[in-house]
Amino acid sequence: MSTSIGLIAIGTVLTIGHGAAFAADLTTTLECRDALALGVDSSTFAGYGRTAGFDCRLHERQRESTVYCTGDGRATAFGSPVKEFNRVRAPDGRTLLSVAFTEPPSRIAPRVERARDALMQVEPLTTAVVDEREDGIAELRCAVGGSQERTGAIAGTLDFRGVEPLPAMRVCAAPEREPANPTCVQTTTGQRDYRIDNLAAGDYYVTAYALENNPNRLFGVYTRSLRNCPDGATNCAGEQLQRVPVFPGEVRGGVDPATLMRELPSPLRSTAASR
Repeated sequence: MSTSIGLIAIGTVLTIGHGAAFAADLTTTLECRDALALGVDSSTFAGYGRTAGFDCRLHERQRESTVYCTGDGRATAFGSPVKEFNRVRAPDGRTLLSVAFTEPPSRIAPRVERARDALMQVEPLTTAVVDEREDGIAELRCAVGGSQERTGAIAGTLDFRGVEPLPAMRVCAAPEREPANPTCVQTTTGQRDYRIDNLAAGDYYVTAYALENNPNRLFGVYTRSLRNCPDGATNCAGEQLQRVPVFPGEVRGGVDPATLMRELPSPLRSTAASR
């Protein structure tokens, strides 16, 4: 069990923030000094760690998205080598970062404390504290408050069997907990990109239905692969509906509903997305 020593011996909480310019500098991010970099989508954040040589893995469940970065990567924060770090996007929109060092808290905490005066000159957005882990090394934990925005968005690229021009499509995001009430947008002929705004925080299923040149009434569905399927296969048992977590103030990109099915999976069959 961790023993909190705060930023000095009595467990003081430090309030720090970020500059106006977005910076994907890993040191700045791991020092909890760039709320913009901390708040990017999980795939982008994992890319920061991978660029520095870490093994970064993404786990998503129940509207919570976690990036674990371990291994032989190279990064420093407050002048000390970083052993590992993880970032969690919580359902309420908060971003939680934990950074484990190779040195004990007695060496890390004073360095963080010395940074207080300079960091307090910017708008305070982040709280942080230094703890001692069970193995004796220091762990910096910070939390960026939830976005002031209450909704998020889903975006991606459309395709329909390579048909040119791409037919106009109805793209829907159906809440996992209430799939009968999807939020839908309609694209125009030839439009490949879509975006569904004003989505409350939660998990969604995404579908796309071609409104033109679709005599077989096929649906495009955002899925994850269970096994390889032949090109052009429909209702392939190798695909499973993929939930898309949405967080306040975040645009979740790369959601491409490209798996074609003649009938939507059971959670969506009776929804407005199926009509």
